[in-house]
Amino acid sequence: MKHEQTADHGAMLLASKAEAMFPSLRMVRGPMRARRLARVLVIFFFISPFALIFVPWQQSLVGKGRISAYDPVERPQTLEAPIEGRIMAWHVQEGSRVRRGDRIVSLRDPDPNLTSRLADERRAIEERLARSQSRVKSLNRQIESLTSARTEAIVAARNRKEVAERNLEAAKQMVTAAQANVKLAEFDYESLLPLKKEGLVAEIDLQNKRRLKVDADAKRVAATQAQLAAEFQVQAAVAEFKRVSSDTDAGIQAVRALQQAAEVEVAAAERDIAQIRVRQARQETQEVTAPIDGTVFRVLALNQANPEAFSSGDF
Repeated sequence: MKHEQTADHGAMLLASKAEAMFPSLRMVRGPMRARRLARVLVIFFFISPFALIFVPWQQSLVGKGRISAYDPVERPQTLEAPIEGRIMAWHVQEGSRVRRGDRIVSLRDPDPNLTSRLADERRAIEERLARSQSRVKSLNRQIESLTSARTEAIVAARNRKEVAERNLEAAKQMVTAAQANVKLAEFDYESLLPLKKEGLVAEIDLQNKRRLKVDADAKRVAATQAQLAAEFQVQAAVAEFKRVSSDTDAGIQAVRALQQAAEVEVAAAERDIAQIRVRQARQETQEVTAPIDGTVFRVLALNQANPEAFSSGDF
C-alpha cells in the first residue's frame, strides 16, 4: 500500500511538472477515478490468463437415460444358433467373463447320420455334374463334326449342281446344232427335187439326201431329250443342295438343343453342390464362440418340453 502511495505521489509530481511546462495539459487531464479504473483493468488483463488455469471447465449434470457404446462392436452382442439340434454342453453361465474366441456352447445335430448322408448326397451330385459336363463336351464335339460334315455336304451338292448346269448348257448347244443340221439337210433335199424331175440328179443322190435329213432330225430329237434330262438334273441338284443345307442345319440345331439341356443340368448340379456345401459348413459349425471380449449377460430360455433341443436363431 505504501508502495502504491509512493507511485501515486511520483505520478502526481510528474503530472504537475508537465502541467507547469505545458499549461494546455490541464484541459485534457482525465479524472483520477478513470485513471485508477484503467490501472485495475490492465492488472486484471494480465492476471486473468493465470486465473483461468484453475477454473473447473468440465461440468456434470444429473439425469436419467440409456448408455450405448459408440463402437457397434462394443455394444451387446446377440449370439444365435447356426443350426437346429441339441445342446451338448454349456461352457459359460450368466455373468461369466469370456474372451474373444472362447467357447460358449457345444451343439450337435439331432440326426447323427446327417453328416455322412450329406457327404453321400454331395458325391452323387458331383457324379451327376461330371456326367453332365462330359455330355456337354461330347455334344460340342458332335456339333463340330456335324458342322464340318455340313460344309463338305454343301460343297459336294454345290459341285453337283454346277456340273448339272454345265451339262444343261452343253445340251442346249447340241440342240441348237442339231436344229441347224436339220435345216441344212432339208435345204439340200428340197434343192434336189427340181433337178430330179429334170433328170439331172440320180435317184441314189436324192435318197442319200433324204437319209441325211432323217438322221439330222433324229439327232435333233435326241438332243432335245438330252436337254430335258439335263434340266431335270439341274432341278434335282438344286433341290438336293437345299435339302442338304436344311437337313444339316436341323441336325446341328437338334444337337445344340441337347447341349443347352446338358448345360442346364450342369448349372443345376453346381447350384445343388453349393447348397450342400452351405449345409455341410453349417454342420461343421458345432460350437458357438464369443465374438468379442465381454461378459455373458443372459441366456435365452429354450424349448420347455425338451430343454436340450433348440432351433436355428435361439440363444
